[in-house]
Amino acid sequence: MRLKNLLIVGGLATWYIFTSPSSQKLANKKEYPLPEEIKTVETTLHYNKKKISVQSSLISREERQEKIIRTDDIDFSKDFYIKTDRYEFIRDKDWLPSRLIGHTLSISGKLIFWDGDYGWGQDEHRARAALSMLENNKDIKDLTLRLNHNEAIYDMVRMFSDDKLINRNNFLARVLIGIPSSLGDELWAEFSRGSYYNPITRTAVCYSNIESITAHEIGHHKDFSRFDSDWEYMMFRTLPPVMLYQEWKASTIARDKILSDDDKYQFNRYLVPAFLTYCMLSYRIIKRWVKGKEKEE
Repeated sequence: MRLKNLLIVGGLATWYIFTSPSSQKLANKKEYPLPEEIKTVETTLHYNKKKISVQSSLISREERQEKIIRTDDIDFSKDFYIKTDRYEFIRDKDWLPSRLIGHTLSISGKLIFWDGDYGWGQDEHRARAALSMLENNKDIKDLTLRLNHNEAIYDMVRMFSDDKLINRNNFLARVLIGIPSSLGDELWAEFSRGSYYNPITRTAVCYSNIESITAHEIGHHKDFSRFDSDWEYMMFRTLPPVMLYQEWKASTIARDKILSDDDKYQFNRYLVPAFLTYCMLSYRIIKRWVKGKEKEE
């Protein structure tokens, strides 16, 4: 067992050496692009009002006011909230006790990825990158992206009050699958500082100060959005081959459609090792299942 663990550690160390970019490449990395303005429905940021003329009927028009945020005015080092007609973006903090627990429990993840940014919380550059990912992927709809915090109870309640979530999945699916996933998996994310996507609440929780991990969770949302409902695809995830397919699919979406060219190296640096952890989990599940069958015989 010790030899096996040493081989895994040595293999990961070698992999990270060959997949990490040079310090010069990191220094020359460009910021993720943002439009000059974002039209918002609600926000905690300063905004300007812009009058627009809208066709209200075949023969008449009416004037409305839009709330416009100038992206150059956003201080990404501070917490803020933006709601548009496509997404909600919230940068906030968990309460202090859960942060202390989370930072302690995330040490194993830091060691696995050999990176202190894992689970640390997104800084201003990664927060900007996350907002850019939402703005520059116009096919993203009805996603709530939470950075550095979790609101499991609130998101669970949204399943029964938000029409967009109500119409996606039937009542039984929201009760039998949505409630356990909110209270279990999302709270796990909070107390381990692990990033997570909940399809029933259409919420991504991202703690890691690593662009590819945020892109991966958004990739899950794009993957699930191919369907009219989420619970069936989520239930099939209990099968190891489906789980592996979903994880690989989210990572390839992140690489091909979300990450900037400067960050595509992160597919190999972070997402491939993360996928291998799911391979190991699948192996254990199948091994346990085979042993159970053998005992029955």
